[in-house]
Amino acid sequence: MARQVRSSFDNKATFEPYSAVHPPLNHHTPMPVTLRTLYEFKSKNAWSGVKVAAFVFHQLYTKRKIVRAEVQMHVEDALNGRKGKSCESLKIVERMIQVMAEEEAVPVSKPVNKCLAELAGNLSDEITNLNNTDVMDAVVKKINM
Repeated sequence: MARQVRSSFDNKATFEPYSAVHPPLNHHTPMPVTLRTLYEFKSKNAWSGVKVAAFVFHQLYTKRKIVRAEVQMHVEDALNGRKGKSCESLKIVERMIQVMAEEEAVPVSKPVNKCLAELAGNLSDEITNLNNTDVMDAVVKKINM
C-alpha cells in the first residue's frame, strides 16, 4: 500500500485524488467519504433521504445496532423537510422499517440485510459525487495553502 500511495504521489496526474491520505490533509473535509463517514460529512445539513440512510449505517458502525423508533423519527423529519415527497433512499428505509424488529443488532436479519445492501448500492453515487466535488475541492484548497 505504501508503494501504491508513493507512486500515486509521484505522478502529477494522480496527486490530487490520493493526497487526502496524507497526514497533514487528514481533516474532516479533505478526508475521503465512505459509507461509514457519510453521516458525519452530512451532519450539518437538514434531514434528507441520504442523511437518514447514512444515519442507519452510522448507528450500525458505532453502536452495532439500529433502533426502529429512532430511524422512524428521522424518516418523518426528512419527509417533513421534503414536504412529504419521498426519494429512493427514503423509500428503501421505509421498507426496511416495515420488516425490522424494534431493535436490530449486528448481524441483522435477512430482510433488513437485503434493504441495507440495496441502500448501500443507492448511496454509492452520492459518495462518489461528494468525493469528486466537495472533498476534492477541500484537498486542492489545503494543498494551495
